[in-house]
Amino acid sequence: SVSDTLTHQPSQYTIHKLKSFEYIKLWYSSLNRCREAADKAKSLADSTFGFMKVNNFVALKAIASFRPSHKVIQGHGLEWCQFNMAKNSFLVYINKLNW
Repeated sequence: SVSDTLTHQPSQYTIHKLKSFEYIKLWYSSLNRCREAADKAKSLADSTFGFMKVNNFVALKAIASFRPSHKVIQGHGLEWCQFNMAKNSFLVYINKLNW
């Protein structure tokens, strides 16, 4: 089925943290951060790769996709609208990952 709303895709760093049940700042779920991650993924798609282990196999992964952002904003520094949207996105992501 097709959803009535569009959701933005978080960065690979965010997805990795959520899949690992690790702490991640709410800012990583914000619309601005997801847009930044999408733009960065497009620009770095063919640049630098590193090795990672996946089910006893070695795979290549874009290095930038697993780095934390240097632009992170603490939760108390988010505007109310940013906080509310990031919170809602976070809840969608953890639901998709079957938390």
